[in-house]
Amino acid sequence: MTPGEDELRRTVAALSERLDRVERLLAGAPRPAGGSATLEPAPALVELARSAEAGRALAADLLSDSDISRMTQQVESWEERRLRYPLAVKDLVDASRAIAAGAPGTPGRTRAEARYRELLPEVGDLRRLRETLDRGALDARDALAADARRRPRDADAIEAGDRARTRLRSEVRAMIAERVAAGGPLPRWFTAVLGSGPAESAGEWLTAATDVVVYRTTYGVVDPIDALGEEPEDVDHRWSEFARIGRELSRWRVRTPPSPPPPDDGAVPVVVRVRA
Repeated sequence: MTPGEDELRRTVAALSERLDRVERLLAGAPRPAGGSATLEPAPALVELARSAEAGRALAADLLSDSDISRMTQQVESWEERRLRYPLAVKDLVDASRAIAAGAPGTPGRTRAEARYRELLPEVGDLRRLRETLDRGALDARDALAADARRRPRDADAIEAGDRARTRLRSEVRAMIAERVAAGGPLPRWFTAVLGSGPAESAGEWLTAATDVVVYRTTYGVVDPIDALGEEPEDVDHRWSEFARIGRELSRWRVRTPPSPPPPDDGAVPVVVRVRA
């Protein structure tokens, strides 16, 4: 275990212990009155978010295991056909020469003619396949080579991003739990979707709240009313997170109860008609 990993493990363990105490408080005790709470991220959290997002972006540029498997098979198939084509052409030429040299009806010419008829469609198929596969296989080969160069180069930054993401979520979760339990007003963007605290399932509520604050911290959202700010224009990772968290918040969003119907006192409504 590296020194950085050991430090991260100790930090997460301490945060988890602190968070367990606060979650028990949230689940079983009323919120005390008074005090104040803010959920604006400290500079240290912003830096963690920046590191986590940088590592995520680098990891996203790497090929997935399924992509590597598919491209590797594509390149191997192309190389096999590329090597087979000249051999098949040579066999076809040899059969053609044997036909030209042999007398009609002799066993040697008959075998050469059968071999020629067998090879001719194979050579045509190989030629067409090679032309079809060349571009895609070359692109796949280049992508695999670029990925192989990128992985060792970006490994440290991706690992640092993973550590930063773990610490960021732990710090934010603990911050929310402690400040909600401490009482006092919360930002409007927070209470509009999450209320002032969990009525049930404190752990799940804290996970949703953590997702919101981490999103705002990562993407610099400062909207005082809307928790996630405006919907991103580009359909990318941020947009996916925006949509995912939005679905998650539908469970916790504060709903204004409908207005009660007017009391029925048995009175008959009076309709006044006015003549023109």
